[in-house]
Amino acid sequence: MSVTSDKPEHVATAFANAWNRHDMDEFASLFASDANFVNVVGVWWKNRSEIEAAH
Repeated sequence: MSVTSDKPEHVATAFANAWNRHDMDEFASLFASDANFVNVVGVWWKNRSEIEAAH
């Protein structure tokens, strides 16, 4: 699933909803394909696929 929105606050809501449903496919779709994500302990994921797999 891919989520699109014209308002930033909708992205935040979609992020929380996907996380709470444990829907990591939708969660990952909120990131650009070349996104970077660093978690709280400093592990760095360098694209949407890595972000999805790690979550």
